[in-house]
Amino acid sequence: MLIYLTTAEAMETVECFYNTWGRSLASQIERRSYEDVATCRRLPLANYFFSDLERLSDEGLERADRLWSALHAAAPDLHLGNRPAHHLRRRILLEKLYENGFNKFTVYPATEPPLHTRFPVFVRYANEHWGPLTDLLRTPGELRRALRRAVLIGHRL
Repeated sequence: MLIYLTTAEAMETVECFYNTWGRSLASQIERRSYEDVATCRRLPLANYFFSDLERLSDEGLERADRLWSALHAAAPDLHLGNRPAHHLRRRILLEKLYENGFNKFTVYPATEPPLHTRFPVFVRYANEHWGPLTDLLRTPGELRRALRRAVLIGHRL
């Protein structure tokens, strides 16, 4: 048995997968949210996969790692995938890939746009899976206008 952990926010997406493409796996994988397991007094000894870690707050990530550690201490032979304490958030991962020469591009927070960068660029949320919020932006002026427009329509930088 595998227990797949995700945020409550992403549970609908996970269920959609198991009701369509993943139908043949649905009976073998129990889907639970981090919020749900936080209130459980006991959890089954099973294999666990920790997903959707980029959407957890720092506190939520710490709680998820305490759960990982408690499960490992209770049954060291369990397969516990994706240890939260070793998870690199998207921005840090992309920065490291750039620094080590694996990527030819890097990332910057919208609150600190770079003075000198290679264009084109695009704007996206750091921890979401929606894809870019903009088309490719070819100049610093286009980037500034796109960021102002994003704020005006309610996006957070």
